[in-house]
Amino acid sequence: MKKILCVSSVIAVALFFLSGCVTTSLLSTGSKKKTEKGAYAKVPESLRGEVKKAEEELKAAEARQILADEILSLAKMKKDRAILGKKYAALGLNIEKYKYEEIEHTIVIKKWEAIDNSELGEKEKNAKMVSKLTSKKLKVKSKRLNAEADYISLDIKIKESTKKINSQENKVQNLKKKAQEWELVNEGEAEKKPDKKKKKKKKRKKK
Repeated sequence: MKKILCVSSVIAVALFFLSGCVTTSLLSTGSKKKTEKGAYAKVPESLRGEVKKAEEELKAAEARQILADEILSLAKMKKDRAILGKKYAALGLNIEKYKYEEIEHTIVIKKWEAIDNSELGEKEKNAKMVSKLTSKKLKVKSKRLNAEADYISLDIKIKESTKKINSQENKVQNLKKKAQEWELVNEGEAEKKPDKKKKKKKKRKKK
């Protein structure tokens, strides 16, 4: 029993010291970051040029990343619209085929009606043919009407998609302009900065 108590007390002490070490390390890490921030605050403006330049480059990289992401979104939108356009064209073709079939059935029906009105052939047979062809024509008409409903729905979707694409294109163009402006500004700043090596050479020549 005494052995168990001794072991448990040793473990408790060990855990206490370990937790203390972890806490100390965390505090030291946090204080290090604070010290770094505090230390940099004391750096003169004349020596912060490279840091500011790197920060501006980071902003530019972030802007380019956003631009690339928006360009990718635009490409996906155009791809989706192209798929809708393909379906739209296929439906348009089917509608015209159904119209053609309807006209074909109408011609044949009119012929059988003309035969019946001329009192040619068998009356019952003529009536059956007209009824059969009319039924076929109605089935084709039903298909055409369904296709036309889908066609109208797709037309609305394509128009909505086009609006979104136009909006996205404007967004991309604006981001491109901003990126170009940033590049021009930085190029101008680079030109303004005097070359130390050239200055030294000029001084040597004067001597």
